[in-house]
Amino acid sequence: MVQEGVQERRKHPRFAVSLNVSLSFSGGGRQHPDDRRISGKARNISGMTGDISFEGLLVKANPNHEDVSAFFIDNRTDSRSFSVDLEIELDGKTIRSAGQIRWFKLWYTGQEPYQFEAGVFLRKMGPESRQSWDEYFKKLSS
Repeated sequence: MVQEGVQERRKHPRFAVSLNVSLSFSGGGRQHPDDRRISGKARNISGMTGDISFEGLLVKANPNHEDVSAFFIDNRTDSRSFSVDLEIELDGKTIRSAGQIRWFKLWYTGQEPYQFEAGVFLRKMGPESRQSWDEYFKKLSS
């Protein structure tokens, strides 16, 4: 759903599909003490997709405090400067992709776990993963 007066920028349709996904944060690191980017490395957050498109995913997860403190400085973090490695369970296969977090929301409801949502752009897949992903979308589109 697009708000009135807001231009839709998506190139591909979204499908409400729930798939298991694991994010491994592989970039970010602070270059300056005032840098507010995500800084975690070598840890995973597992969750589910809320929807998917040919080029991206909405990821929903419930990380614990330890995961949150390893990755997130605060909820105003600039997420455009770090990437993730993804593993997506798809029809019994594991799809691997490099991705980039385009936006995220992190909130705390007063008790663990935290609530996390992120829009992930799929940047690069190996040939086997790309073929499986393409075939899956052909099925979704028909």
